[in-house]
Amino acid sequence: MPLKRSFLPAAVVALVVVAGCGDEEDPRPEAKSSEAAHWSYEGAEGPAAWASLTADWARCADGSAQSPIAVEHPEDKPLPDLRFDYRTARVEIEDTGHTEQVNVEPGSSIVLDNVTYGLVQFHYHAPSEHTVDGRSFPVEFHFVHKAAGGALAVVGLLVKEGRDNPAWAPILEHLPNRADEPVTVDSLDLKALFPRDLATTRYEGSLTTPPCSEGVHWNLLGGMIELSQAQLSLLTGHYDHNNRPVQPLKGRPVVHDSTNGD
Repeated sequence: MPLKRSFLPAAVVALVVVAGCGDEEDPRPEAKSSEAAHWSYEGAEGPAAWASLTADWARCADGSAQSPIAVEHPEDKPLPDLRFDYRTARVEIEDTGHTEQVNVEPGSSIVLDNVTYGLVQFHYHAPSEHTVDGRSFPVEFHFVHKAAGGALAVVGLLVKEGRDNPAWAPILEHLPNRADEPVTVDSLDLKALFPRDLATTRYEGSLTTPPCSEGVHWNLLGGMIELSQAQLSLLTGHYDHNNRPVQPLKGRPVVHDSTNGD
């Protein structure tokens, strides 16, 4: 069922070209792929079967740069800081059928390698899709950004259980229960959602949902945030075990920013 997005411009809801793969993709991957064919995180339509569900998703099985990955012993290297320009914004939370997704009005962005990527949406996977030194985490948020030329850059934010985090309350306390009942939050401080440590581990990868398109610039934050057990339960009460298993690295370089990222 179509969702109301009165604050989202046509450029956000239109199809875009993902850099490096030549496919046309929606920057809201869960929303578009669920319309193309039904898929799941388990059973006959789970990750091992995605490539067989439609020919358009063949890359889920035969891709050379798939995500997520197991991060182990990345190369330490001083990298230009990932620059955030996140603001207070109006957002709309929707239940996509695979996660709860927060669509963000235009105005917030990152700068990666001198290219500006506008923040389009963020969503979560539980447990985390990436692992670090063999460790999994209760939740991982993906902040999806799109450049003017169509390239995608994703910032991964890992979550550990700890203290209550009031910055996340406007989202966690308003998660919708139905796909046809999106919830609007008029004012969300996006910058407050992040940890102080913004150093990243970077690699070239893919969408972690069908069609698994490659050419996505991945930036996994070294700093984590805490959510209380009660806050984590609000997320997992809606979606749990919606994580794709880690994929073969196949020789790709994985680089950790050796600067402090502050």
